[in-house]
Amino acid sequence: KKQQKNDEKRANRYNYKFKNILMLSEWMMESPEDLDEYLLLPCPKGVRISLVLGERESSHTCEAYYKNGMHFFDIKTNLPHDTILDCVFWKGTKTIYVLDVLMYAGRDLVNCDTEFRRFWLKSKFAEEKLQAYSHEIKLKIIDDYDFSNSHVVYECFQKYPTFDDGALLDGFLFYHKKSSYTFGTTP
Repeated sequence: KKQQKNDEKRANRYNYKFKNILMLSEWMMESPEDLDEYLLLPCPKGVRISLVLGERESSHTCEAYYKNGMHFFDIKTNLPHDTILDCVFWKGTKTIYVLDVLMYAGRDLVNCDTEFRRFWLKSKFAEEKLQAYSHEIKLKIIDDYDFSNSHVVYECFQKYPTFDDGALLDGFLFYHKKSSYTFGTTP
C-alpha cells in the first residue's frame, strides 16, 4: 500500500515551471503572402509534452510534462543536462516525436529563429546519437519541409496521413523560418 501511495503521489505531481511553456498551434485560415518563408512539419496525433532533463548530473532521467505542468512519465535518455524539448507523445507506438527545442545543454534557444533551432536539433541528434534508453519508447525528430522548395512540400503531402511507424497525422504545423519560440498561442 505504501508503494502504491508513493507511485500515485509521484504520478500527480505538478511542476509549475513547465506550465504553459509550449508554443501552441492555431488554425491558419488563409495562406500568407510569404509562404516560402515557412517550414511545414507534419504533426502526429498524441499528447503534447515538454521533455525536460534538469540540472542533476547524476541522472539521465527525463521528465515529461503535460502542457499544464502535470508530470506525465519519466524516461532515461542520453540527452544532455539542462535540456527542454517540445514534443508529441503517441502511445500507439510509444514514440516521442520532437517538434522543437527550447534549451539544449544549458543554451537558451528560445530567442533563436526557427531555422537555427531546427538545424541545431537535427545536428545534435545526428552527432550525439540521441535516443531513449528504453526498449519500449523511441525518440524521433519530426522532419520539416521548406515551402521554398515546392517539390519537397509536394512529397510531404503525398507521404502523409501516416508516419513510417504507423502514427496517424493530426495536422500540419507551419513555422515561420525567422520567428523565435513563442510561449502560448502564436500570432
